[in-house]
Amino acid sequence: MEAMFYIDLPIDNFNQWNVKKLLLQKVYDLCKSKKYSVQQLEKLLSEAYNEQIELFNLNEFISKQNGQSVIEFWEKILPFICNQAQKIEQLFQKKRIKILKQQSEDYNILTKGEICSLLANMFFFTIEKQIYYQDSIKSQTQSTCQSQQTEKKHFQLPNYVNMKNILTRVDGLLENQCNIQKIYCIINYFKRLMTSTEFEQQLNVIYQRRSLSNQSIFDDIKNQIYQANLNKIFLQPILIDEESSIQTYEDKFECIQCDFADKYVGGGVLNKGCVQEEIMFIVSPELIPSILFCERLADNEVVQVSGCERYCTYKGYGASFEYDNNYISQIEVDQAMQIKLAHYTIYDATNFRNRESDQYLWQYVLRDLQKAYVAFNHVADRPNYSLFQNFYNRQIQFMHEQQKDIQAFIACSKNLPVITGNWGCGLYRGDVQLKLFIQWISASLNNKKVIYCTFGNPLLKNAQQIITAFQGKPLDHVIKLLQNFLPLHDEQELFEYLLKNIN
Repeated sequence: MEAMFYIDLPIDNFNQWNVKKLLLQKVYDLCKSKKYSVQQLEKLLSEAYNEQIELFNLNEFISKQNGQSVIEFWEKILPFICNQAQKIEQLFQKKRIKILKQQSEDYNILTKGEICSLLANMFFFTIEKQIYYQDSIKSQTQSTCQSQQTEKKHFQLPNYVNMKNILTRVDGLLENQCNIQKIYCIINYFKRLMTSTEFEQQLNVIYQRRSLSNQSIFDDIKNQIYQANLNKIFLQPILIDEESSIQTYEDKFECIQCDFADKYVGGGVLNKGCVQEEIMFIVSPELIPSILFCERLADNEVVQVSGCERYCTYKGYGASFEYDNNYISQIEVDQAMQIKLAHYTIYDATNFRNRESDQYLWQYVLRDLQKAYVAFNHVADRPNYSLFQNFYNRQIQFMHEQQKDIQAFIACSKNLPVITGNWGCGLYRGDVQLKLFIQWISASLNNKKVIYCTFGNPLLKNAQQIITAFQGKPLDHVIKLLQNFLPLHDEQELFEYLLKNIN
């Protein structure tokens, strides 16, 4: 039987937890004394961690608040975060969180209340870079915080596992401005949890690691053996949206939202990143715990999350990112399984920075085809997951009258549609036309319909013409065209080539 490993929580070291618990109590007492200040908070943190801690970004955040908001932060929100952090002792006394190892196909289920406690500990830095222990080492008769951790194992997990860099400062003025906006999102999340009901806190979030289970399809494609039913699989319908973002669809119907990830899930959300993945994680903070236990993604793996929701609206992107407002999700809840019907698929594109021409080599196209295939082969469509059944025929309600065409598009789907966009086409320098086709092929292999958000990219202005021409074409024909184009990428764009050679 394969050994099981678990993350190292603050309570797993008895002596250290006593120090951290005392810190939390001192912060709570400081707030209740009404003699609070950022300088006093810095002093308590510096003493507990035996290092100089300056909460530069938190101080900037507080300085931008009006008087009533400042009082609310110190007298309500921060004490709440202290209490939630201390709850880790009762919530995880008997429950442990597995490391989702590479190629493991394993999962964790956490309640929203447990997630809030984890995030509260991240806020106070009480969760530190991970040390891991094997299941068989822990004594069944000992409490979690008294257990002996005599065998440890290294896993490929992120270095940033708490909010220290967000609350203090990192190099670069723009990065700190983004992190101040992240603080707005985090504080708004905790404000929302302060008023949540017991039922809401018991709702589940499922984090699952997935890997490629149907290698034979890609072996056949790699070896150019197209008789493997590829002539019987056709490009599924795809709808182009030039104005909306991926997250605008979450309240309209049950769907799979795509997160354009780093190999380490969450990217720089806890450091200084602020592009698509970091924004998705910070406005939907229940994604953040995946950073603690999801090992680095291999080329045939993704992480899929169901049950988390968005808490904020935002403006801008990258250096212009800005918290906008509180957001009330309208996502339906499966009452029986206590889970919100929101699904995210987290998958990393190949990074072509400083080597853009490599993306036109077939080995890299095949890699991203496989990655997107796994991403779109979602757990929500698996029949052995009873909580995700009985939703495909649900009547769909839309927010805007002008989206009747989308309603008609989704209504005939037999499984969840994928909401995606320009995957790996920003910092990773991917070709947007090529990435659209890679994702379209992968979705079609999963018999999925796609809504593609172009974000107004001018290189996709004639995407609808291409879609009209190619929708319903057999995949063997499309893949051959794609392979023939790759050596010619310097001479013309993909869309131009495809229209010329469709027949």
